[in-house]
Amino acid sequence: MSKTYQTQGKNRLESFLSSHPDAHFTVDEICIAINGDMSAKSSVYRNLSELCRDGKVRKFKGEGENACVYQYLGEDRACRDHFHLKCIECGHLEHLECFMGKDLCQHIGEHHGFTVDSGRSILYGVCAKCCSKTDQKQQREVKN
Repeated sequence: MSKTYQTQGKNRLESFLSSHPDAHFTVDEICIAINGDMSAKSSVYRNLSELCRDGKVRKFKGEGENACVYQYLGEDRACRDHFHLKCIECGHLEHLECFMGKDLCQHIGEHHGFTVDSGRSILYGVCAKCCSKTDQKQQREVKN
């Protein structure tokens, strides 16, 4: 068993992420937020790996080949039990804690013989906020 240490960097990282539980961040964004620059990037990666291993943080594949984003789950979040929705316009990542996801997983298992890992499943689309912005923009264009 490996030892885990509570360093100032790890405490700052966890504090920052826990104060933004519904947001997700790249490593670069985290470095700037907690260090003011890109220093200690390797330390941030190491601490994120520990927090992911401990189940406090979830790593999601982001846009681009090597891009990843991280989101704070805390101690009580059962993030592996539901799908996630990601807006292709603003990048917002939302937890879909809805009984329909479980029904979909059950259907896929029973009728298609496939077990879905819903916690790693992301559905891409456009969030309500971005749809509203698009609708407002289209209405302004029609008026002009």
